Amino acid sequence: MADVPVPLTVFRSNGAPGATDMTGRKQPNGQRRFVPPITVRWIVNAIYAALLVALAVVPPSPWPGASSVPDWLAHGVAYGVQAALLFWAVPGTATTRSRTLAALTGAIVFGAVTEALQLLQPARSTELIDVVADAVGAAISLLLILIVTTAAVRAGR
Repeated sequence: MADVPVPLTVFRSNGAPGATDMTGRKQPNGQRRFVPPITVRWIVNAIYAALLVALAVVPPSPWPGASSVPDWLAHGVAYGVQAALLFWAVPGTATTRSRTLAALTGAIVFGAVTEALQLLQPARSTELIDVVADAVGAAISLLLILIVTTAAVRAGR
């Protein structure tokens, strides 16, 4: 079966009870659901990824108190957000398992690449524990997403 291109317009249900949105999910009572186009979702991901690369390659801040947040926590939160954005960007027609796996893999690989980029900066250090913190943050973020979405689906039944 060939892939069907998705138009670059925002899809809204027709308002009829049981109408479906762009992801194919039924909307109760004909509620309208805003679903940004896939292009917009990937642009948001690209901007966030560029921000992470910029933060990875700039020298550490000399400002006092700039590093008051533990490094492992900053990595976990940053790549947890990235994993959530990647999960959001993968088309809703994919299975939850494949979306989760794609988001987790993407966040971990991107974290490893940004750590490797720090090898090019003399003022930065590359540490394996940072990649581990990236992976743990991504996994926790996706676990929370799965818990919330599962609870929402069950509540809707």
